[in-house]
Amino acid sequence: MLFRSYTAFGEPSNHINCWSHILTAIRKKRERNNLLKLKILEVGAGKTGFSQFLNKEGVRNSIEYHVQDVTKYNEIWLRCEADFVFFGDISEYPLHVDYDIIFSTYVLEHVSNPILHLDRLLNLMSPQGHLFLFSPRYDLPGDRKSTRLNSSHEWISRM
Repeated sequence: MLFRSYTAFGEPSNHINCWSHILTAIRKKRERNNLLKLKILEVGAGKTGFSQFLNKEGVRNSIEYHVQDVTKYNEIWLRCEADFVFFGDISEYPLHVDYDIIFSTYVLEHVSNPILHLDRLLNLMSPQGHLFLFSPRYDLPGDRKSTRLNSSHEWISRM
C-alpha cells in the first residue's frame, strides 16, 4: 500500500515540542475556568500520540478529545485513543461543537484550500478558544525580499 512508508502511519507521533504549547493552554484554561472537561479537536491526526502525551502529563481525564483524519488507515488506533473520531474533510465535519482548543501538526502545508480550511476551524472554536497550527518552516521561493515565517512552529490564538 502507498501509505505504509508514510511516517504518519507508522509509530505514534511524538510532537512534544508542539504539544507542550497546547499543554500550557490546557493548564491555563483549567486554572481560569472550572470546566468539567475541555473540548479539544486534533485535525489530521494520523497515528497521533497526543492522547498518550496527555496521559503522561496527568490531564487526559479532563479532556474530551476528538480527532479528524482523511483516511481510515489508523482507524483502530484512533478509536482507542479518542473520544470521537471523524474521517473525511474538515469542511464536512458533522459536529457543531465549540472547541476550547483545535490543533493540527504538519497538516496545513498539505491543505489545498487553506482559507476554507482555516475558516472551518475558526467556526468550530469557542469564542475564547485557541487554534494551534504547527507546520514546517518554509522560506518562500523567488524574490529574496519575500516574507519568511517567523519560526518553525506558528500558532494562532483567538481571544
